[in-house]
Amino acid sequence: MVTSANALVIGNYKGRSGIVQAFQGTEFRVSETVDCLAGLKRIVEEGPSVIVVYQGRSLAQTHQVLRAIRCVTSAPVLVVGRGSEQALARSLRYNADAYVTRTLDPATFLAYVRAVMSKN
Repeated sequence: MVTSANALVIGNYKGRSGIVQAFQGTEFRVSETVDCLAGLKRIVEEGPSVIVVYQGRSLAQTHQVLRAIRCVTSAPVLVVGRGSEQALARSLRYNADAYVTRTLDPATFLAYVRAVMSKN
């Protein structure tokens, strides 16, 4: 198990805050941002161990974020979304390491994060 890790959460406030709460009390230090450009800057500066992208209303915007992330890091990326088959397939096509639904409880979400990290 990882003893300490940095997680970066990118997304809108409502979704991002739930993800940040899931990390509380764990081995993760969390930084967060709503803005893709600020997120890319943090990736370069902080070198997070894992990146969580909260999928907004626009699938296209989420996939642009994934493409940009892959230009600056190979850190594992987990997308949190509504769970449609199209969103899952496109996220994986744009190099997300995993896709999970917004309805996951915090323990299951963290299990996915740890699993993705253990494969890298």
